[in-house]
Amino acid sequence: MKKLILIFLLIPSLCFGFVQGKDLLNIGDIPEFGVPAVGWSILPQQSFIQVFWQFEEASGTLYDQTTNDYDLIAGNASTYHATGIVDYATSWNGTSNYMIHNNCNLLSGWDEMTAMFWLKTPASVDTTTQKPITLLDSAGHYALLFYKHTDNKFRFYVSTADSDYRDILAANVVSANTWYCIILRYKRNTTNGFNVLINNIPETDIENTGDYPLDTTGKTFTVGRMANTAEGYWEGLIDEGIIWNKYLTDEECSEVYTNTYKAYYRYR
Repeated sequence: MKKLILIFLLIPSLCFGFVQGKDLLNIGDIPEFGVPAVGWSILPQQSFIQVFWQFEEASGTLYDQTTNDYDLIAGNASTYHATGIVDYATSWNGTSNYMIHNNCNLLSGWDEMTAMFWLKTPASVDTTTQKPITLLDSAGHYALLFYKHTDNKFRFYVSTADSDYRDILAANVVSANTWYCIILRYKRNTTNGFNVLINNIPETDIENTGDYPLDTTGKTFTVGRMANTAEGYWEGLIDEGIIWNKYLTDEECSEVYTNTYKAYYRYR
C-alpha cells in the first residue's frame, strides 16, 4: 500500500516545573501583556499538539515543550538568540547551522496534520536554494519540507514512497528581513486537502490528496538545512514551530496566526 510522505510556529499563580529545559506554567493572567484571565482561550486544538519548539535556546538542545520529547540536538554548529516573533528566536547562518532529531516517528500513521512555523528572511535575499524545515528518510523521501526555491518563493512538497509527489509553489516572491507565518495542512483523500497559508492568506496553488497515510517511521527531522546532506542551509530566523495531528479549520488557523503568543505562554 502506498504511504504518503509530506515534502515541503494569565499567570495567576506561578506554578513552575522544570523538566529537561522546559519551563512549565499554568494558564492565568499576564498583566504585562494585557491579556485578561477571563475569556482567554488557549490555542485552538491544544490537545492535538504533538510537538512545540519555542526556539528560545541560545545554543545546545532545542527542546520540544510537549511530553513527546522530540528535542532537536546540534547537528554541526550551535544557534544563537535573536529577537523573535514571541520573545526570542534562533538565528541560522546559512552555512553550517542545523539541528536534528533522528529516528523520528512524528506524523507516522496520521491521516491529517497541520504544521506552523514562523520564518524570517535575512537582510539580503539571494537565490540560493534553502530548506529550513525537512523531514526525510535515508532514501531521500520527503515527509515535510518548507523550501525556499531558487526564484525566492516558498515551496512545499508532498510525496509517496514510490517517488510520486505533489508540490505547492507560493505565488509571491519573499521580501528581505520579513517574518512569514507558514501554516501547512494535509488531510488524506480530500479535495484540496494539501494547502498552505502564508501570513493567514491561502495560497491559490492547492492540491487534492490521495488515499495515503503519513509514514515517517525512522526518518530524520532536520531544522536549518536539507536532511542527510550538507546543502540547503537556511539563513534567517526560525520561531514557534507547532505540529498538530489534526487538520485545523480556517478559523483555527486565523487564531493561530493572530495569537501565537498564547501557545508560548501556555507552555512557558
